[in-house]
Amino acid sequence: MAASGQRRPSDITLARIIAEAVRQVPGVARISAPGVAAATYGVGTEVSGIAVRRVDAAVAADVHVTAVYQPELDLPELARRVRGAVVQALKQHGVGPIGQVDVVIDDLEVGSQHT
Repeated sequence: MAASGQRRPSDITLARIIAEAVRQVPGVARISAPGVAAATYGVGTEVSGIAVRRVDAAVAADVHVTAVYQPELDLPELARRVRGAVVQALKQHGVGPIGQVDVVIDDLEVGSQHT
């Protein structure tokens, strides 16, 4: 544990926590990976589409997703829901402080069954 009482898991563990939360958000088809430079690397593994970084002792992240296209799609609202899911998941795992979470919607997917 860090001096503030907050847990300090590895960046790859944080990326996995974030990925699991993002996959559960309605409207997200998938975490963007091919062609996206954002990734978090661990020993012999990586989580593509999510870049975790430490900024002034806070955990920050860039999250790249592909959204499910629907006529009523509200991209800013989807980004807010993704951001909220990331923050909630990190807090549930005792991670903090939490810094900026940037959400990038790289693409839209038509006909996805994910909701």
